[in-house]
Amino acid sequence: MTNRKSTARLKAGHRHAVVLEQHARHAHLDVCPPELGKVRDRSHGSIRRILERLAPAGPVTRTQQQSARFRITT
Repeated sequence: MTNRKSTARLKAGHRHAVVLEQHARHAHLDVCPPELGKVRDRSHGSIRRILERLAPAGPVTRTQQQSARFRITT
């Protein structure tokens, strides 16, 4: 049993949009996957995978390797 609210699964394209939308609200900050996961009630692992996929394409930039922090590219 978990304390986490149950959330409906999002389709692949929607997950990317949700992450970018939340990240864009704080474009001036470096954020880590657990922070975004907590706000969106999603697993930080899935958020991290999305951010790592988006980084080479350009919408986000990885700013720290060790603690996996990202910033939206403006």
